[in-house]
Order: sequence, then C-alpha cells, then structure tokens
Amino acid sequence: MDKNERRKKDLELRDAIRKAGVGSSESVSLINKALETSDFLNGGRLNRAQQTAYEEFIRGTGDMMDNVDLRFTDRLRGQVDYMYFGSHVLEAGAEATTYGSTKEPGFNKREYSLQKLTGAFDVSYEVMVENIEKGNFRSHLVNSFLKKAAYDLSWVAVNGDDTSGDALLQAMDGFYKLSDSGHIYDAAGAEISRGVFHGAYRTMPVEYRRNKNTMRWFMNSVLQDDYIEVLGNRATALGDVNAQSSGMLGRAIGVPILTVDEIKDNYAVDYASATHAEVVGTEQETFTITTGTNDALKIDIDGTGVETITIPAGTYTSNELAEAINDEFTSLPTCTKTDGFGRIKWVSPTTGPTSEIDIQAVANDCYTALGLTVATTNGDAVGSNSIDYGTYMFLTRPENFRVYVHEDFRTSWEYQPRDDVWEFTFHHYMQPLIVQPKGLVRAEGIKLSDY
Repeated sequence: MDKNERRKKDLELRDAIRKAGVGSSESVSLINKALETSDFLNGGRLNRAQQTAYEEFIRGTGDMMDNVDLRFTDRLRGQVDYMYFGSHVLEAGAEATTYGSTKEPGFNKREYSLQKLTGAFDVSYEVMVENIEKGNFRSHLVNSFLKKAAYDLSWVAVNGDDTSGDALLQAMDGFYKLSDSGHIYDAAGAEISRGVFHGAYRTMPVEYRRNKNTMRWFMNSVLQDDYIEVLGNRATALGDVNAQSSGMLGRAIGVPILTVDEIKDNYAVDYASATHAEVVGTEQETFTITTGTNDALKIDIDGTGVETITIPAGTYTSNELAEAINDEFTSLPTCTKTDGFGRIKWVSPTTGPTSEIDIQAVANDCYTALGLTVATTNGDAVGSNSIDYGTYMFLTRPENFRVYVHEDFRTSWEYQPRDDVWEFTFHHYMQPLIVQPKGLVRAEGIKLSDY
C-alpha cells in the first residue's frame, strides 16, 4: 500500500469513528481495527488516524478527560505563557490633556513536564492458541487494556499526588492537589445545599465571577444525587420534579453542572454525632484465596458472636469477595461491603463506643491478602469526630483544566520465545495543569448524606 492509499484509509477510518460516536460498540470495533495494524502491534509509532482514534477514545472513557482542554505536544517539557490585566483599565479622562496613566499587561509563565506512565500484560502461548476467540482474542485483550488505561489517565489527572504510595497516583500531581493554589471554600462538614453553592461562588474573585456563563461546577454523581434529594424535599412543584428525577442535575444557582466521577467521595470531614465502627482493608482487588492457605476470617461485630468463616477458593473482585463473605455470615449477613475503590470493609450497624468490629487471629487467615490487622475497632461517642464520607467540587471554566499529552505514545505486541509468552507494552506521557489557579474555587469538606 502506497502513502496516498494509506492516508486515504486513515481518513476514512477517522471519519467512521467520529460518525459512529465515541464509546459506541461500533467505534470500539473500528478502533480495534486501527490498533491491530502491524505498525501498532510491533512497536512502531501510531499513524495519524490511529492517534486520532486513541485521542477520542481517551475523551470518551473518563469524565474528566472529556471536559478538559486536551493539548498534544511533541515535547516532554515546555512553558505556558499567559497574559492578563488588572481589574480596571479605564479611568476618568480630561479634555485637552495628555493621558499618561497607561496600564501594563501582566505576563506569567507556567511550566509543564510530562510524566511517563507504563503498563503491560503477558499472555501465555497456550492461552492464545486454546482460546475459543482465536484471532479475535488479541483484539479483545488490547481493547480491554486500553479502555482501562484511558480511565486510569482520567483518574490520575484528577487524583494524582507525587507523595502518594499508590503506584499510579504517585506519577504526577493531579487537579485536586494542584487546586491547593486556587481558592478554597470549606463547608466544614455541612451537607450540600444552596448555601454551599452560594458560599463557593462568592469565594471566586469578582473579575472571574463576572463571566458566570463560562463557569461550570465539576461534581461527582453521588453529590449531585444528594442535592436532588435536597430539592426533592421542598414542598413545591420543583421539589416534586426532583423527587422523581433519576438523572443528574442541569445547573445550580445558574451555573451548569458537569459530572466527574473521578472526584473521590471518601475524604475526612468533621462530624459531631456518634460514629459507626468501621474497618477497611488496605489491599485492592483482585484477591486470590487458596484453600488451607489464606481462606479463613475470624470476626465479631457488636458482640453478636464470633464467626469463623471459610472463604471458598477462587479469584475475586472486591464485590464478589464481599458477597462470598456475606454468604458465610450467620449473624450479620450484610455487613461486608466495599469502599468503592476495590477494598473490603465492614461497618457496624450501631454507633458510639459500644459499636465494635473485632478482627481476631486465626490459622490460615486472609488478612495479608485483604490488608487487615488483628485489632478491635470501636465507634466514637458524640463529640468532635471525623468520618470518611466527604467530597468536594470545583468551580471554574473547563478550559482552565488542561492536560498535555505527548503525541508519540508507544505500544508493542511481541512474542518472547524464551518465556513462551506474548507481551503487550504501553508507554504514555502526560501532565495535568491548571492554567489560572486564581480562577478556580474548590469547595471541600462537604459531607455526603448517606452516613
């Protein structure tokens, strides 16, 4: 195939993907075809149509990446120049008088340095040969990996923290940490209300607040659901509408709302009432349970009686493992849950100092696999407490969130004879940046209502 024919096919593919719609099954199928070319799967650079396909795939997978100013660059480091004027550039003039009070624009520079993200998976020769999908299996594997990788990019863009112990999040600082340089409104443990929206809005400097129609709230769907409940409790026609609404909010105090479920909902917030005893494992899914090795759990919740549970052998997601443990529970078969981030947790149904979760020693325990410690955990009495049921929201213009992505991301699919495995490897460079931190408000310390 000559250069002109390849370009024609690239353009046809790009147009077909756009027509199908990002994230649709047809679009995914088209992207798979692009990713299966010899250029892609043998370590070469992506051609332009493949790059376009992956750019759109990134935007269509994560909430945050779909709303940011995504900039592709051929450099790993660079500067962002921006210009601004003060709040007033005009003043009273006088006839027949030379005006000499000129206003100088301010200039500033923001530097970016793209950080490397790498991922890979291996598949044995036997699995590739024996899988019933045959040739389609490779496509299925690569698509599944890239879909998860695209979500990881959006997750780290929001939650990245270079001091984190998490292997992904430590790669770079994300928008939450970068917003420390913006304006902070502390709801101090209050639940979402019009007052919280007003407080956050009024924290925005007036020169940015004037452009209200360009601003957006960035909120997760749980917080939006809480506000729908607040509006639904109003004895008005609007309350009736929101009480029956199963969708997300359109706007709050006149500012449109964007859903960003990469915003976490397990931050510590102040809480004055008595608390539940709660234990959360430190290990994330998946979990491998082996009979006679790590299949035992010994636990007592609220003194209802010690239960020694044998977990069936298998490999589990957090939801599957929680269900398997609950199936073995006698006294409290619904206390085992997940924290929403792939970890197992137990929450006592009672509150106060007598609320108790007691993890006890037992042979062949699963504690290392789940990240548990032998200990007794109690709830707190009424007082100055803290619970991990908090979240936050942003107020800013969408283009204030910028993500630089290196245009030369690399992949490789190759067979390793000595290990008798097929290897897929992915390298990607990116960096989130808040262009004007002073044009952003982070409303934090908002307590969710389901505690």
